[in-house]
Amino acid sequence: ITKSGGDNVRLYLGTQGVKSNMFGVMKVLKSLKEEADDIVEYSEAMDEFEAYLFQAEGAAYQSMFIEHSSAKGTPESMLKTARADVTSMRKFMSVLAKQLNVEELKVDSLPMVVAGGGGVEVRGRSRGT
Repeated sequence: ITKSGGDNVRLYLGTQGVKSNMFGVMKVLKSLKEEADDIVEYSEAMDEFEAYLFQAEGAAYQSMFIEHSSAKGTPESMLKTARADVTSMRKFMSVLAKQLNVEELKVDSLPMVVAGGGGVEVRGRSRGT
């Protein structure tokens, strides 16, 4: 994804548009609940994943408008918040994968949001790409 700001973070997260591989991720996770080793642990991890997903989306959205509002902060600070939320999403995705006995799913399969002076970059499969 390009370095053009919060909209691209939201596109990747599947909260804007339908082209992202993440679009509808919560439906998929909810449909897999019965397959989990421990439904309670899976449900708790899924709830946390969803909370961080929407917090990341909210921070990305705010990054586009914060300069024109009375709220304190900068686009970069909002994108930094989004990055922290995506990092937390990775943690809970790992728990979900373990509950589903999915070994192939790597924590790095979720993006890493990197805020910089020119906007944001969403890196793909690993931190180095």
